[in-house]
Amino acid sequence: MPCTRKRPMVARLTVAIALLTSILVTTTGGTAGGADGQPLFLAPWECGKTMYPASRAGHVPAIDFHGYGPEWPNYGSAGGPGGDELGAPALAVAAGTATVSYGPSAGWGVTIDHGGGWTSTYLHLIEGSAVSGAVSQGQMIGLIGDSGNAVGAHLHVGISHNGVPVEIVFDGVVVPYEWGISTRNVDPAISPRVISTNCDGSVPPPQAVTSVHLANSHSADLQASVSFSTLGSAVVAGDFDGDGSADLGNRSANIFELLTSSGAPLGSISYGKATDQLLVGDWDCDGDDTLAVRRGNVFYLKNTVASGNADVVLGYGRAADEVFVGDWDSDGCDTFAVRRGNEFFVRNSNTTGVADVTFGYGQAADRVYVGDFDGDGSDSFAVRRGTTNFVSNTLVAGPAEFDYEFGLFDDGIVVGDWDGDGAATFGAVRVTQVDGLS
Repeated sequence: MPCTRKRPMVARLTVAIALLTSILVTTTGGTAGGADGQPLFLAPWECGKTMYPASRAGHVPAIDFHGYGPEWPNYGSAGGPGGDELGAPALAVAAGTATVSYGPSAGWGVTIDHGGGWTSTYLHLIEGSAVSGAVSQGQMIGLIGDSGNAVGAHLHVGISHNGVPVEIVFDGVVVPYEWGISTRNVDPAISPRVISTNCDGSVPPPQAVTSVHLANSHSADLQASVSFSTLGSAVVAGDFDGDGSADLGNRSANIFELLTSSGAPLGSISYGKATDQLLVGDWDCDGDDTLAVRRGNVFYLKNTVASGNADVVLGYGRAADEVFVGDWDSDGCDTFAVRRGNEFFVRNSNTTGVADVTFGYGQAADRVYVGDFDGDGSDSFAVRRGTTNFVSNTLVAGPAEFDYEFGLFDDGIVVGDWDGDGAATFGAVRVTQVDGLS
């Protein structure tokens, strides 16, 4: 039975761009600002890296920055500069005080108050990577992801003055905003681009570590902590070695570093694409959890913890659905469920077809996780609001059977049976900088 349920990052928003101005930001960053006390904002990604801006009507005065070049939004086959941005550091455009937020559309975000009425906002970050508190210009404030309503990994950036969105200016150069929608710009010679000058010598390199803090009971008490050797872009859990307790996996591009819950290495494998949605479950009922990836509404299941092609391919639900994995009927096999709003559609076999169980639980804005929380052999759902987990042990509508506080608001969450007692509990995923900034 599965030992993990990381909230999936579902890509749903279709973007078309109509930006015709080419920008090359190459001046040296400084500290002076502009009118109205505006700080000198610098691009919020690594020094020297090229990113492309895109926007659309109704997107508010904000810009999606990505590395796919003129191929956006056809990112799946893009070969533009930057390639896949999933897991790349997002940096503060200027110093200030950071606050973490979450919304079903925006995903994980950070807003920085720079003083004087100036704020910057960064959306679609990877769960568990966002930071809060005092930050310096160029400090990593999260990892670029595709949480919420996002198409591909990219960084949504907005800047406001006294609560009013304003045009984005990096290092004194305006980044154009386009209200209209047209076909993508296929001419690389005039495709817009921004090269980061967020390179001040006081800015440390983005040295960070991904750690998972585990609880073996339904309480706030943490019993263990496991750290990965790579930063990664997604943490999952599953019983990869079949010993009855959950292990952990950390994805960097399409490479997975595997550890036991005690931190012992289990090796690494490659599977799927870095932009795939990642899932874990026991697809062939043999007692071992393995990987699956999702593209649109198509699932590619692998029955061994090894690199290679999928063993099973199937379609279920819609591309816009949130998807979860569990053993819903206690048969020892993991299958899929999808959520639309607060309605769950549960399938008891890994075949195309209609749902076997449908019910409502929680609110559409809740973060959702899956596990065998009471150790009875079947999985069910928990929803999370802020730092409170509301757990139900049955697949029926109604109130939670119990709730409790766990972790920090901006923690990433994984679920697993860490101690092999048959019951699933929570783990908190945190990205910590090792350069003393956080």
